[in-house]
Amino acid sequence: MDIDVINLIKNNLDIKVTFLLTVAMTMLTPVQVQSVTFEELKARAQAAAKRRSTSQIQAKMKERLKHSKTYRAPSNMGSGMKTKAYTIALMKAESGDPNAQFALAGMYYQGIMIKRNYKKAIEWYEKAAKQGHTKAQFNLAYMYFDGRGTQKDHDKALKWFLEAGEHKDGKAELYLGIIYEERKDHKQAFHWYKEAAKEGYPKAQYKLAHMYRQGKGCNKDMKKYIYYLKKAAAQSEAHAQYDLGIAYLNGEGVEKDKDDAYQWLQKAYLNGEPKAKEILRKLKKR
Repeated sequence: MDIDVINLIKNNLDIKVTFLLTVAMTMLTPVQVQSVTFEELKARAQAAAKRRSTSQIQAKMKERLKHSKTYRAPSNMGSGMKTKAYTIALMKAESGDPNAQFALAGMYYQGIMIKRNYKKAIEWYEKAAKQGHTKAQFNLAYMYFDGRGTQKDHDKALKWFLEAGEHKDGKAELYLGIIYEERKDHKQAFHWYKEAAKEGYPKAQYKLAHMYRQGKGCNKDMKKYIYYLKKAAAQSEAHAQYDLGIAYLNGEGVEKDKDDAYQWLQKAYLNGEPKAKEILRKLKKR
């Protein structure tokens, strides 16, 4: 769920009913909203945000409603609406609507409008996944992969990542590469990393770079190693930035260039790669 939209839902009293009920039907767990209705409302929210700041909205609505008998502070507002939203989602989910099943699973996963319950999330994700809902397939696979609400089960994770991966879900493709690499099936790992890299995932690009460097699942190719390191590094992937800095420092796949090495190592350190610190110190002395 877009954080800006969540904040707008919480802070804009005049549109709370429309937004809250819509969010209840379209709540996700780590993926994008698919509902057209929600996207329309999201666009409305963003347009409103451009015209007025949240603080202005709050001040105006507080002034308008402060004498109203129905006014309640935001901290205890909306329990009835949440119950109604959950009821609507449940009713549609039980009728077999995969989008509602996906939304209901998201509520249970995040603890939105209902107490968090990973087992219930798995139950509803699976119902939606079996109907071909790609995002539900990915989320269900991830729960098995990570052991959320269940024992870790990479066989079941693989099954559902494959279902989502066949529909070009980039995150599913990345995790397929990770599972196959764990299983030493380098050809399949290479294939899925490459597919995820096409979708622009920096971690997949970084993993693919090292497949080329080591010749795992493919022919060794240092030019492609550098190519994919650069693509991942440009998206602030700290490990890729560190390795790219080392490549420039040692002339590995590129000409030696201490200035470029310093710049990439500095970016890696700023993005959380501690190994870059000592090398930067030595380069700075030189």
